[in-house]
Amino acid sequence: MKFVKLFVATLSMLSWNLIIPVHQPCGVLADEQKSTANPDVVPLKTLQEGEDLRKLEEALRMLEELGDAAEKSFEIRKKDCLKAFGYRPFCECLCDKMPWVLSFQDYIGIVTRTKTQVGYDQMSDEEKGVVDKVYSVRDECVSKAFAK
Repeated sequence: MKFVKLFVATLSMLSWNLIIPVHQPCGVLADEQKSTANPDVVPLKTLQEGEDLRKLEEALRMLEELGDAAEKSFEIRKKDCLKAFGYRPFCECLCDKMPWVLSFQDYIGIVTRTKTQVGYDQMSDEEKGVVDKVYSVRDECVSKAFAK
């Protein structure tokens, strides 16, 4: 009899070990009651759990990739700010509070123009929220970094 072992580490660092016998040509699916009568039948619930675990593993991998990309974006934004302003307290404040979807170049493009020039009236509510946040973050960070 052949066995397929599937190990998936969850966020809590627990491992799941599912052993699914695979020796029938197309596999026979059965509900829990039938599977206890015939141990060679793969319970449908076990297959569904295996699929759920595969989906969880994929979601965790994607979440890790997103976190890595956000961290890299943050570091790039901070370096760009330091190149332009050379003042760490301001850049740290700016990068910590600025919407993560924006690059430093986006920030500069917004704060060096008026709302009319950035097309504020034609923006969606979500885009307007981002622009408003950029202006408020700039004001807050200037106050904090340059307060005497």
